[in-house]
Amino acid sequence: MAPGPVVGHGWATENGVEVDQHVRVGGRRLAIRRSGSGPPVVLLNGVLMSLAAWEPVVAHLDGFDCIRVDAPGIMETAGSQPVVTMSGFASLIRDLLDELGIDRADVIGYSFGGMVAQQMAFDASARVRRLVLVSTSCGWGAVPSNPIAWWNALLRDGWPAPTEALPVWFMRQWTAVLRQEFGTRWGDGLWLFAEQLAAATSWSSLLWLTTLTQRTLVITGTVDALVPPQNATVLASRIPGAQAYRVRGGGHQCLWDYADETGPVIAEFLRSTDSAALDQPVQLR
Repeated sequence: MAPGPVVGHGWATENGVEVDQHVRVGGRRLAIRRSGSGPPVVLLNGVLMSLAAWEPVVAHLDGFDCIRVDAPGIMETAGSQPVVTMSGFASLIRDLLDELGIDRADVIGYSFGGMVAQQMAFDASARVRRLVLVSTSCGWGAVPSNPIAWWNALLRDGWPAPTEALPVWFMRQWTAVLRQEFGTRWGDGLWLFAEQLAAATSWSSLLWLTTLTQRTLVITGTVDALVPPQNATVLASRIPGAQAYRVRGGGHQCLWDYADETGPVIAEFLRSTDSAALDQPVQLR
């Protein structure tokens, strides 16, 4: 019989591998996974995203205390509490830091998690040291997804189509695109992230991005159909001293589809001791 979960430094492990834990803050149960030691880094999920999806990126963050967080509104963290605003989501993350005894942390936010990260950096600037925003936008005022981007994604790596089996080809390609943009759990249904959707549709950071003081790295895939890469330009041009990195050929999930590229870029950014402010956004790639 395999050994059961054991506790190491307050976190359960199973056969030496960290497993998801739950922390109750603000009347909510947050699923988290924590590993490593060093400066704390909070990794905020996108919708329908498993905590395990971070592993290819975390593998490059040696020397950091990596805390993956599944915000409420999807899967195991969903609750019966009233729908919260983006500020409410950010407040839950601050409460989590309090619960973990962490005063200040780097924050990496992917997609919806990137929106929460922006709000947290604005609401509690002293709690966020550095900010990494991936495949995300400013909300209202952002460049919207468009049919041409989805059509290009549909044709990518799949054209010309076999005319004798066009319907089968179309369904196969469309399924592949949905998985690329939303992840493997896209079919679980809108109800799983309705709360996050409600918060995102009424939110915008556009008016206060210029007030953010954290050193910021913005990452985007050049063929992201869900959040077009122009949104990275919007964020990087408005956040003082922000740097931008474009993953050529990357879609919405460029963070882990190209983890061997994005992981080292993030690690280098977080480890950098250069604190000089820049007057113009720096295009890393």
